Amino acid sequence: MEQHETIRDWMLVFAAFLVLAILLGIVAFTRPAFIQVKTPIPYQHTTHFAYTARAPEGLYDLPQVQPGEPIFTQLTGTLTVSCTYRFTAEAPYQVKGTYQLLARVSDSTGWKRTLPLTDRKDFDNGIFQDEAVVHLENLQAFINELQTATGIHSNAYTLSIIAHVESQGEVGGEPFRETVEPALHFRWDGKALVVPQNSEDSPFIIEQSNTLLSMSMQPNSLMILGQKIPVSAARMASVAAGLLSLLLLVWAWREAEHRAQTSLTEYLRLVEGVTVIAVQEPPAAEAPPTPLKSLDDIASLAKTYRRPVLYLGEGEQCHFWVQTPETVYQYTTVKAPLANPAKGWRLPFIRQSQPDTTENILALFDVALSGWAQAVDMQIVNDPLHSQRVADLAQKIGKVMGVSEETMHSLKQASWMHALGLMDIPAEIVQKRTPLNEKEQQILQEHVHRLNARFATADQLRNALRIAYYRSERWDGSGYPEGLSGEDIPLGSRILVVADAWDALRHDRPHRKAWPPDAARRFLRQKAGQWFDPAVVDALFRVLDDGESPPEEDENESVADTA
Repeated sequence: MEQHETIRDWMLVFAAFLVLAILLGIVAFTRPAFIQVKTPIPYQHTTHFAYTARAPEGLYDLPQVQPGEPIFTQLTGTLTVSCTYRFTAEAPYQVKGTYQLLARVSDSTGWKRTLPLTDRKDFDNGIFQDEAVVHLENLQAFINELQTATGIHSNAYTLSIIAHVESQGEVGGEPFRETVEPALHFRWDGKALVVPQNSEDSPFIIEQSNTLLSMSMQPNSLMILGQKIPVSAARMASVAAGLLSLLLLVWAWREAEHRAQTSLTEYLRLVEGVTVIAVQEPPAAEAPPTPLKSLDDIASLAKTYRRPVLYLGEGEQCHFWVQTPETVYQYTTVKAPLANPAKGWRLPFIRQSQPDTTENILALFDVALSGWAQAVDMQIVNDPLHSQRVADLAQKIGKVMGVSEETMHSLKQASWMHALGLMDIPAEIVQKRTPLNEKEQQILQEHVHRLNARFATADQLRNALRIAYYRSERWDGSGYPEGLSGEDIPLGSRILVVADAWDALRHDRPHRKAWPPDAARRFLRQKAGQWFDPAVVDALFRVLDDGESPPEEDENESVADTA
């Protein structure tokens, strides 16, 4: 394969990779990097009950009534109930709380009376064991009061021994709090207490199972060619592949452009798009070739008749022929480099005055940063033009404050970059409508470090990155990441934060509507000297007054009124 064909093919390869990187970026940047996953954590309260009572010798198999045997009230007026409780879970846990043993007598109408058997006690490690004595005459007194007051006599009551347990703590790292009341039930007809037996479950072992949902943030992933790729990795891959493809495409384009400017054959191949074939001798023809005046004429004939251009170099001369059915056309010139045969043949964003490659790369960085900023703004605040408006406003403020052209350009790039670090922060934190807790604030503040790590190796963006990195510092030193204050904060950062705050206040956000201009001005004026550089706030108001006030209105009066 000839060299010019290789360059052309590589340009197609680089362009294809660029398109794929853009498509991957669109998919990756429109999906959250982290998703909230609900993981069930099973846990269980297990309570063992037992009871004993005095019994006359020889009436039962053992000297005391055993669990499951009836208790005759004519033989004893008390029974002793024991309770063992244990909390278990499949995840690590720390559970403590309080408990109290109760006796409750009730009937089928819903009436009930409760008698404390023990005082409220604390337990730890999810376990306790206790016992209490139940005096049946006290419960019988409740029944007698009910019968006397209502005149209703019933022979069926229920005596329940209840463990009122209030537990709290952490299970699997999640806060836990729950109240349970496992109970042992007796059927009481006034003469005997009997525990109803169930063939399936033991009435003495009470198991209460439940599930706690653990809310955790896990990396989101994309399915690409049957493989799961983390969204954060897909984002980084799209950025890296996009930048590399842009740089290589510019190099290949510049190389092809250079060859087209210095070689007649390359000009025909790369600019005019015709096939050039080197020959060892002139083409055979019955009649002498028809001479042409320019190389463009040869190219036009080749494209019209869809014929290749034949080329022969002899000494200092170059001969070109196009053979048509009617005749052979010839153009002869010297082997001098072309002055600029590819004039006008350039990428749209490259100026015709042949800027150097560094300017081309910076232009590509601007195109890429602007596109990424739109994608992130759409994902975070549903406002794809936010960063572009901030860039425009920051440049206007910078012009009023007399910053250099170089700083102005860095300020524009920083405006596009300032939110890119948020793309790795969970959307639940970035878009939270209620105040962030301390842990969430720490996670959010990590975005400046993520931004710095992402672009630390891009020397062309060093100044812009410095501006974006210190954007969250405050005039009084209460900001982050380094707690800078006053003029220690770069001027570009002080300008960017004011432009960003104004644009955010003046446009709708997921958790609120846009603020009116007067309210936004009052807020910035109140925070001037605390969060914001007062001089930058004054410069912002000058920009706003120049753009918003009627021509005939006096500027000083306008500022005074709105302030």
